[in-house]
Amino acid sequence: MTRWMTRRMWERIATVVVVAAATALVGCSTVPPDSTASPDATGDTTTTVAETSPTTAGVTKGGPAMPRDVEGPYRLDHVVDGDTIRIFDATGESRSVRLIGIDTPEPRDPRSPVECFGREATAFAERITTDRVYLEADPTQDAVDRYGRLLGYLWTTEGQMVNWLMVERGFASEYTYDLPYRYQDAFLAAEARASAADRGRWAPETCNGDLDRPA
Repeated sequence: MTRWMTRRMWERIATVVVVAAATALVGCSTVPPDSTASPDATGDTTTTVAETSPTTAGVTKGGPAMPRDVEGPYRLDHVVDGDTIRIFDATGESRSVRLIGIDTPEPRDPRSPVECFGREATAFAERITTDRVYLEADPTQDAVDRYGRLLGYLWTTEGQMVNWLMVERGFASEYTYDLPYRYQDAFLAAEARASAADRGRWAPETCNGDLDRPA
């Protein structure tokens, strides 16, 4: 009787040891949390870190999600106006980029009066654009326009699309040049929300939606 109890006791001890060892192995093989990664200029994926955070108080978050096939990051040269910026490409050359799908009033044009909300649209674009930006091409559109400007969607280091945000906040209108573009539905919906809420250039005290009104 004593030998039987001893054998049973050792069997139970062995079982506990095996279970404890298996639990320890499972704990050691835990996969670390995934990191949000985005491609760099060479196509490799690197963890995205906002190198410069703009003043974003009151800025709407949301909109389209940044895809993995964006190019960059590129260093920002400067903001020309609400729908055009300049970046330094991989060779260090300054290139003009026209933002697809939007149109903003002209802040300066020697041929015509300054348009309503043009200065405000430029100032907002300067506010939300980070020092490093990503560029997304659209295969449904030309790579460059007739003026030699690159055509694309501009993404900040925080993963926010500048094109969409300009429309959502009422600083730009949706604009289809010729063929429908990738984010056309999202931009049209953003414009409808901005107009309904009297945001930006849609407000009665600014331009009241009159896209041709002078400043």
